[in-house]
Amino acid sequence: MENAVQQGLSDETMDRTSADRAAEPEYAVKIVFPHIPKTGGTTLFYNFRKAFGDDRVMILGPNSRVTRFFANQPQFEELPADEIARLRVIMGHGVDEECLSVLDPEKVKLLAVTRDPVPLTRSRYNQRYGVLNRRGVELSTDQFLAAQPDDFVTSALIDKFATFIDPTVRDRQGQVESLLCKFDYVFTTESMDQQVLAMFRTLGLPSKVERRRVAERKKRLVVDGATIRKRNMIDLAIFEKCNVILESDGTTYNPLGHDAEGKRAALTALAERAGTPANRRRLCYAALARSLCGKLMAEVALARIESEPDKIPVDDVEAFGKRLAVEWSRRKSRIKPALLRHSAAKLAKWNVRKKAARRAG
Repeated sequence: MENAVQQGLSDETMDRTSADRAAEPEYAVKIVFPHIPKTGGTTLFYNFRKAFGDDRVMILGPNSRVTRFFANQPQFEELPADEIARLRVIMGHGVDEECLSVLDPEKVKLLAVTRDPVPLTRSRYNQRYGVLNRRGVELSTDQFLAAQPDDFVTSALIDKFATFIDPTVRDRQGQVESLLCKFDYVFTTESMDQQVLAMFRTLGLPSKVERRRVAERKKRLVVDGATIRKRNMIDLAIFEKCNVILESDGTTYNPLGHDAEGKRAALTALAERAGTPANRRRLCYAALARSLCGKLMAEVALARIESEPDKIPVDDVEAFGKRLAVEWSRRKSRIKPALLRHSAAKLAKWNVRKKAARRAG
């Protein structure tokens, strides 16, 4: 989603003018959206960005972290307070509860989208197959399924928002339901066009949802729907409960019921344990290191740190360089030879460009 929307929308004209955005309240409501891959995030990103403008929408995930690093832009956790205050939307695959500790809890609106697990699994396979195929790696159905947790959406939400789970609930479906009840908006991919309209009105967005899709390299997932549903029974139950149309004033939209007090308690707990700026920096550098390694850009980043440390967009270059070196060393032993060659090729291209720039400058 990140690459597609960043590249595909970069030249489009936004409807909102700079004057429109400047007139907004400095601490307007923030939508915080932990995007589960292949659930419609591209559509929401497009509509948010068109309404609020590039500078008010922060994408947070592996692709955007790598993009910001090489564009000499600070990571979310090291943004100045005034820039964080101006954001209207924080969304992406990398959004989790740690992001909330730097935000005003009274202005946070949490949003989640779930999807029927059968088309979701097939779409996720297409996406993963395309990424690896471009790197020279073939991904079979068995390999994909072996690497996937059961109840993918439930697993992702519990991993990212554990503090939102009611501690008295023991069964997994109850846990994810108690978590989602703390969210202001819970939609489904299948009914999103109708479900989001009240929220759009409240935020001042147009009444028509403009759909955007990421082009996929289609590859058939050789498994039947019953097998997928069997592995995702909780996800299916949550989807069926949420895939309904409700009357809403736009301040909330949650078919599971909105637990405002529970949300407030969870946000308070997160703020109290947020820790020092040094701890937030540690988490930031760990996430950035994982993203660079996952995108096979670690070798390029390490070479850049060594050759031009004054241009590295992090507050503590030495600490980050050490963290990245450790992460890459740990990952290399588990990476397929084809991917290691891909990483080496990226480094070679970067060295060629650097030498050319040096000669030109």
